Amino acid sequence: MEEKNARSPAVKLMIFNISQAAEDYEQETSRTYLQVGTQRVFRVNVVAVLVAKEKQGTILRLFLDDGSGKIAAYFFEENAAASQARVGEAIFIIGKVRHYNQERYLSPEIVRVAHPFWLKVRALELPFSNPSVAAAEEVIVECKADDLPIAKISNIIKALDQGDGVRIEDVLTHSHLNNTEKFIEKMLQDGDIFQNAPGKIKII
Repeated sequence: MEEKNARSPAVKLMIFNISQAAEDYEQETSRTYLQVGTQRVFRVNVVAVLVAKEKQGTILRLFLDDGSGKIAAYFFEENAAASQARVGEAIFIIGKVRHYNQERYLSPEIVRVAHPFWLKVRALELPFSNPSVAAAEEVIVECKADDLPIAKISNIIKALDQGDGVRIEDVLTHSHLNNTEKFIEKMLQDGDIFQNAPGKIKII
């Protein structure tokens, strides 16, 4: 009985994995969990950027983006830390995954503002790769030797973008150009691309 009632560890996950994982039910403990690989996950540990807030009646929603996906954290009771959090800040959350109106969301047990440094740490701990590798390779093959660097980078972004932007790391991985980061910075400054989420870019 003691083992069944023991609190499960909070597993570090990217939002993409939370949204894609299958959900199941453990009969012996009457708890739902996410099946991530061979692991049963009852509680999650997430670090993400707060991109929007919304309050409807007594329900507060924090919309989070960690570069791999988006998810909302629901607060059905007053929570000072959540109420005071500001858009653009990094947020650390430990909690459970629940459903509300057919939407998968986070039900936080712990929430606090985190230093942006932890976003980079989490990205290194749980590297996330865009699944459209084949498309990027096709674009690189099609690029002509005399194409301008910005044109090559634009083609890579277009091929990788599945609608929600492309991780800058993925562009760097599939670009054979020197100083790709500088070209991306110039494209951002010139308005050729924009950053639609932390670490993600899109063609204008």
